[in-house]
Amino acid sequence: MRQRETELVLATDREIALLQQQLGEKSASYTCQVSGPGLTSATVNQPTHVLVQLTDSSGRPYSLPLNVTAQLELVSKATRTTTKWPNESRVSVAMTSPSQYEVSYTPVSRGQHKLHVQVNDREINGSPFTVTVYPDPRQLGHPVRTVTGLARPYGIAFNSHQEMIVSECLGHGVSIFDIRGQKIRTFGSCGDSPDQMEYPAGIATDDTDNIYVCSQHKLQKFTSSGELIICIGRRGSKEGEFYEPCGVTLYDNQVYVCDRDNHRIQVFDLDLNFVQSIGSHGKGRSQFNAPHDVKFDTAGNMYVAEYSNRESASNGHQWPIHTSIWSGRRGKTAWAIRSSYC
Repeated sequence: MRQRETELVLATDREIALLQQQLGEKSASYTCQVSGPGLTSATVNQPTHVLVQLTDSSGRPYSLPLNVTAQLELVSKATRTTTKWPNESRVSVAMTSPSQYEVSYTPVSRGQHKLHVQVNDREINGSPFTVTVYPDPRQLGHPVRTVTGLARPYGIAFNSHQEMIVSECLGHGVSIFDIRGQKIRTFGSCGDSPDQMEYPAGIATDDTDNIYVCSQHKLQKFTSSGELIICIGRRGSKEGEFYEPCGVTLYDNQVYVCDRDNHRIQVFDLDLNFVQSIGSHGKGRSQFNAPHDVKFDTAGNMYVAEYSNRESASNGHQWPIHTSIWSGRRGKTAWAIRSSYC
């Protein structure tokens, strides 16, 4: 007799078990399990994989083949959206046993990705998986293009047009190149006047493409076309004076200069007015020995490369330096610092 929708049908456990036996074992996307190194991280141009284990509702291996598919997507850093790459992901799925599938992929882009794994067009439990793709260490340091004809290049910076700006120490000037490495223009000449340079070293740019150059005992600020805006400094140890300045960098609208042979970092505003001096000579936590270059990370920590101390010191944006995160020793092996000078 056909049952109505308003009627309640009772069945014994034996009848339910018999019905399940007649219908056969079942598997669903939410009952599947996935594992493997490719779930969390991968490397550019290196294959990795994950294993998909098909199970029934009781957790037992499912012996009938199902449609297992996968897709890798790159997450945009700027918009946090995903971009599908039909070819870039190079994803393949192979059945290794009736209840197990291997998902293999070889990413070609670094950054955060989303790995989607579906069974019968439904996402399995936990999908999509967040995968961080790291650069291929075998490709790090391989030159893409070589620019020749420079007179001991020392510092390098980029402007908003992706032009490369290089200080030429023995050329006593600055050269600007396009992204293909073709020279666009140069400026500077050897001399003591405010718009001239002697052995230019560190170089940096600001948000409006002005160029900051450390030269012999002075700090210069130029327009993007090479016209002098302001020049400060002379040989000495007072505020705003220098003794062989080297590295220069900008952070939070301030200019940080490694005053090398005064063993300190001098800080200026964008108009090159003196703000403060950081450090003194020595090997203590709050001291430097010939600081050569300075950089900041995105969290505002400052990193200083020194010569004689053979270490990189890190501190928060506020003085004093509170820790040294790593140090080196003189030598040629990994993690050994022979000299901080270029």
